Amino acid sequence: PMSHEALEQGLQFGRTDGRAIYRFGLRAMIHTAREVLRSAKLDIEDIDLFIPHQTNQTLIQQTAQKLHIPPEKTFVNVARYANTSSASIPIALCDAIEQGRIKPGSRVLITVFGGGLTYAGMVWHWSQPVARKPMSFVRRFWHALWDAQAAFQSRFFQLEHRLEALAPSDDSEEKE
Repeated sequence: PMSHEALEQGLQFGRTDGRAIYRFGLRAMIHTAREVLRSAKLDIEDIDLFIPHQTNQTLIQQTAQKLHIPPEKTFVNVARYANTSSASIPIALCDAIEQGRIKPGSRVLITVFGGGLTYAGMVWHWSQPVARKPMSFVRRFWHALWDAQAAFQSRFFQLEHRLEALAPSDDSEEKE
């Protein structure tokens, strides 16, 4: 727990070993890619595009090199957005689709690692988009109502948190 002693020692700041995380990320993405391909009974040559977690340019390049994936099959947008953490893959997918690098029939190899030193991967076979029926008025209304309720609840919790921060503490130390 946070205390005056912990603050004096500078323990309120998180610490990471960047080199260890880099090594872990490299090993995790290589291992994941190989396992996913083996499970899908595919080879690197069967992949149309490789989208790794967008941590940094060097890690992405080194991962692709060790997997023998050519640069033209590796998608990188980290220079544009930086490391967006868990949003990096959805952003990269949207960019790749917009750029025409993913088309119906494409096989996309995706590898990620992150929070809690977890990692995952998949091969995504991109298919033709499915046309959806338009939502009825009633369904759109309920979606809008649900969204408004969620927004209200979020604002309420933010306000509650701010008020708690302003309220005097009940700690026994302050009463003395």
